[in-house]
Amino acid sequence: MKGCVMHKPLLWIFAALFVGGSLAAQAAEPPAADEAQTKPAAAQGCVTDAAGRPVAGAHVAMLGTKFLSATDWRVDKVGDAMTDHDGRYRIAVDATAFTRAMVVAWRDGDALDAWNGGADELNAPIDLQLTQPAPPLVGVVVDKDDKPVAGAKVLATLSWRGGIARGHEAVAPLLATTDAQGRFAITAAPAGTTAQFIITADGFAGCSWLDERGGWTTLGGTTIRSLRPPPATNAGDIRIVLDPAAMITGELHCADPDVPLAGVVMRVSGAALTPCPLPPIETKTDAHGRFTLTNLPTGRVRLAVLPGDAQAGWLATPLIFDLDAGEAIRDVTVPLLRQAHLHVRVFGMPGTRPLAEAEIAVYGAADNSGIIQKTDADGRLSLNLPAGAYRVTPSHLVFSPHESEYVQLDAGDSEELTFTLTPLPMLHGVVTDRDGDARVRGGQ
Repeated sequence: MKGCVMHKPLLWIFAALFVGGSLAAQAAEPPAADEAQTKPAAAQGCVTDAAGRPVAGAHVAMLGTKFLSATDWRVDKVGDAMTDHDGRYRIAVDATAFTRAMVVAWRDGDALDAWNGGADELNAPIDLQLTQPAPPLVGVVVDKDDKPVAGAKVLATLSWRGGIARGHEAVAPLLATTDAQGRFAITAAPAGTTAQFIITADGFAGCSWLDERGGWTTLGGTTIRSLRPPPATNAGDIRIVLDPAAMITGELHCADPDVPLAGVVMRVSGAALTPCPLPPIETKTDAHGRFTLTNLPTGRVRLAVLPGDAQAGWLATPLIFDLDAGEAIRDVTVPLLRQAHLHVRVFGMPGTRPLAEAEIAVYGAADNSGIIQKTDADGRLSLNLPAGAYRVTPSHLVFSPHESEYVQLDAGDSEELTFTLTPLPMLHGVVTDRDGDARVRGGQ
């Protein structure tokens, strides 16, 4: 029986793509009817062991990342499967339901393997290989009085040369729960892994820990303790201290008329770029528009209103808070304003042809949060944004950079920006042999 052919590029894929360093996409204008249809796709391939033999009965899960707003996104399990006796699997999905995907395979006793890519990269073979695991990553979680915290959830994001597996509860090997002594262990790490841990526990501020830097950090990026990177083989060397949780309460109102809104999702996420940011924390407003967000971390956070049917046509500018350990911020009023519309058109020289696939970066002046989206086949991009000041910068792989333009959007405004990009200079040359006098055919 032949093993599967591996199609795995050796890449370093860092967490900035999905987490705080990510530039998440903002909600655009509603798609036309023909664009709103589903797009059937599948993740499929073969799982082999270290010797290249097919692995039957391996778990395979697929996660999809969907961008919700300028600063928020959601990662959900979109499918799973078990490999057959030939080590093969297939997970059918709707590729319009997410933008980025991760496919991860594992079985007891082996190191897991993962693939990351765009939704448009599905249908090509995604082959994964399970290898001998590295020594377990073990540690202990304690409070500020050095007492163990039992029942804390520990999510591990594992990076190694060739891949990254981001922590999610749908991937069992990446999730651990501390025991009565506050201890945990992650046992499916590939050799050469750099681990990032996200720890959450009821009544405590969430915490992230990055072994590469040897320190614990809050969501806002403030180092609260530091030491040398510990060996991963000695139990208790990874010691993580949790702060008391912070809290925010408040009300959500439409600005005009001033009425409360129920059933709207309020989300707290990191306002600063961090190596290992915490997952967002969400709640819904009650019948009186009130909300309470608990178990919040220390540091700088962003309070945002997620887009939804309950507040269609209304948006809120995110609010920024600097939270201390155990701090309670009460009775925050969040006004919803009529959304503003930004329309961008990009042309390419020579001539004035519309430029598709141009990247449009839009940065908010208030907190420097950013989004990136691409123009359509007609060189157009339309965005719904909260009122505020924005810096807009177009770019394209084969065109020269263009200066940014600044725009002030008031509630209900509709502004249009037009950019014309010039091509980059072309490089021409000849490939020769080592003597420099014979042209080499087939060179790259």
